[in-house]
Amino acid sequence: MTKLQRLKSFRERCKATISEFSPEFERVRQLPLLRAEKLISFCKKIGISTSLYPSALERCVESGLLGRDSCDPDGKSLFHKFRVLEIQAFEHSCNPALEIPENISLQSLSRRQFIAIVTNPNYYTYDSNDSNLHLLHKMASFTEVSVLLEPLYWPIISNRIRMPVGLNVSEYYRLRQQIHNPALSFVRTFPLEHWKKVHMDVCSKAYFLD
Repeated sequence: MTKLQRLKSFRERCKATISEFSPEFERVRQLPLLRAEKLISFCKKIGISTSLYPSALERCVESGLLGRDSCDPDGKSLFHKFRVLEIQAFEHSCNPALEIPENISLQSLSRRQFIAIVTNPNYYTYDSNDSNLHLLHKMASFTEVSVLLEPLYWPIISNRIRMPVGLNVSEYYRLRQQIHNPALSFVRTFPLEHWKKVHMDVCSKAYFLD
């Protein structure tokens, strides 16, 4: 299995773990999901420069470059705030090294036009050895596991618990316990050294943003 295949497999296994407990997971999720325009606004608010716009973000999801966490009743993608890490990686991967058709001049494109092209499968496909693609899937992997563990650890980090209307404390902890063991079992399938490297990588990126 190649490095890229391992990263994709990790993402799929993580999403499958969340899907297995989807009803319970949605009720104990601590950070509300955002529509594309709100996620983009949040990125800019915390200092992540992005020229993505809602329809381009949706195309990134459809092409598998970026992940999403759910859909609203209108079928629009909903995103966890942790997806900002993927957006930052996507922005770093958008550079002239990408394989753009010869008849298109990079100098003549605005940033918005450039993103529209690289997210259009009719114009561009990533090579499986492309380091940019590895970066995108690596950041997506970090995000997936962060989203998986968020209901368990965000209350500890933030020192507050968010519960939906109609959910009492005892029911909240019962639902939380239902996802606790499967989530940690998934994490334990990877060696401690793996998570140390992940932790250091995320910390360095957070430091860079700060």
